Amino acid sequence: MPTPLHGRPYSGRHRAAPGQPSHSSRQGAGRTARRVFRPLSVSAVSLGLTFAVVQTATSLDDMTAAQAAPPAVMPTTQSSPTATADRSSGPESVVRLPAALESSTTVRDTLSVAIERASRPRPSTPPAPPTPTVDPMQVWVAPVAKAQLSSPYGPRWGTIHRGIDLAAPLGTPLLAMSGGVVTFAGQQSGYGNIVQIKYWDGTVSYYGHMNSMAVKQGDAVKPGQLVGQLGNTGQSTGPHLHLEIHPGGGADIDPAPWLKSHGLVVA
Repeated sequence: MPTPLHGRPYSGRHRAAPGQPSHSSRQGAGRTARRVFRPLSVSAVSLGLTFAVVQTATSLDDMTAAQAAPPAVMPTTQSSPTATADRSSGPESVVRLPAALESSTTVRDTLSVAIERASRPRPSTPPAPPTPTVDPMQVWVAPVAKAQLSSPYGPRWGTIHRGIDLAAPLGTPLLAMSGGVVTFAGQQSGYGNIVQIKYWDGTVSYYGHMNSMAVKQGDAVKPGQLVGQLGNTGQSTGPHLHLEIHPGGGADIDPAPWLKSHGLVVA
């Protein structure tokens, strides 16, 4: 056994100088470092290999995807080809396609159809039909105003009454019913003073028993023109207008329906 120092047995250990670790603490630290360092070193190597393998696999996948993908088309600064119009031939210009599109049948046909549709004339709104104009010489006017029907058309007193009688005060103005020509103005048996007018459509009117006449044979008359005054001449029982209507200058008809069909109101 070693010789004790200062009366204490020597245990093989000594106290470290101030500020320095003891031998036992250095040994303990070395053992701890070895125990910690070795597992960490193995883990780091394993992680490094794993990362290298993953990175290599990722690179191979990227390369495979890049080789399988179609090449990207880079945009160019050239303007897209469009159809141009040759305006040198005047107003009717000829549309030409760019030479770059001549090799593409689908594109050329599509552009041709679009250009053809755009060049079609747009349907214009048809003009409104012209407003029918009425000849002022062909309007119809009532022969007398504010009259009363005193005798209708048809059988009367054993004979045929060939017109209608329109009663009104003596001297009431009588008017031409439309544009026409006076074919007779004078006196006739039974009618007294009578004026006959042939109108523009061929109809002939008789005005009988007139008090006076303002027109003569051959005069042209206008619608509403004064032709005389209502009277009581001839075979008459009182002041009235004896009115007869002869379509086309032929046989007489009932004047009442004819007046109504022409929009004329006399009684």
